[in-house]
Parts: sequence; C-alpha cells; structure tokens
Amino acid sequence: MNFFPFAQIRDISPRPVLFVVGEKAHSRYFSEDAYRDMSSYTDYRDNKELLIVPGAGHGLSYLVDRQAYLAALTAFQQTVLTKRSIVS
Repeated sequence: MNFFPFAQIRDISPRPVLFVVGEKAHSRYFSEDAYRDMSSYTDYRDNKELLIVPGAGHGLSYLVDRQAYLAALTAFQQTVLTKRSIVS
C-alpha cells in the first residue's frame, strides 16, 4: 500500500495541529515541511504550532524535555479550546 502523507495537507489544514519533533530526529524535516505547507493556507495559519525539542531524537521529545513538551501541549490545548477553532 502506498501512503502519501502530504497529499491530504489541504484537507487536514483547517484543523489545529501541534507538531512536536526532536532536534536530532531523522524525520525532523517531515514535521517542518508539513508545518510549512499547512501554514501556507492563510485562513488557517494561526492554529498551527511547531515545537522542536533541543537534543531529542525521534520519538524522544517527552523524555528529553518533559517540561517543554507538556507546556507546549497544555498551551496548545488551551488555545484551541478557547478559540473553539476545531473544524469538523
């Protein structure tokens, strides 16, 4: 099965998205590219965030900097729930 994650960027873009990626993650460019592409839709630019965790590898952001990870997640959730910007 083929999967092209960037093919649905436009469909996903109206929804709030928080990207969390480790600075040293081999997959970091996927998150950066998706964030850039999703943020290019001006109507939905304000509900996208990107957190790059210094020193973290792939899947290790929470373990490397739990405080930054949880702070970003909490702030993002509060912003999304406050704005009620979820699109169904």
